[in-house]
Amino acid sequence: MNTTQTYTPQEDGAHSDGSKIPYSATCYAEQKDKVILENAYLTKEEIVKACQLVEASGADYVKTSTGFASTGAILEDVKLMRASVSPKMEVKSAGGVKNLDMLLAFMDAGVKRSGASAAAAMLDEFKERFGA
Repeated sequence: MNTTQTYTPQEDGAHSDGSKIPYSATCYAEQKDKVILENAYLTKEEIVKACQLVEASGADYVKTSTGFASTGAILEDVKLMRASVSPKMEVKSAGGVKNLDMLLAFMDAGVKRSGASAAAAMLDEFKERFGA
């Protein structure tokens, strides 16, 4: 998401109806569109506004971060994002999901997809804990 336009909407930029919200995606019928917010640079109010704009734009997912900002996914932000959009909109966590307990907490908060560099270790821990 173009955070500059989130901060300073212009006539042809991001509007409250989300009709011209800028994001980069290739649209194919079988693919889902996601918008990455970079929550580390947004206030709580801006996260809410951005989530609502993303949903109004017709995207399928709103994502916490790329994982390259000063912070990644934070549980409080994920809960706020989930509460800011309708049930049809998906929330994805990424950046900072370091272990299985964190992943399960994000899932409990409504995340259905999560990006994690430690995915293999999390799967191993899941198998040990739950015998799957």
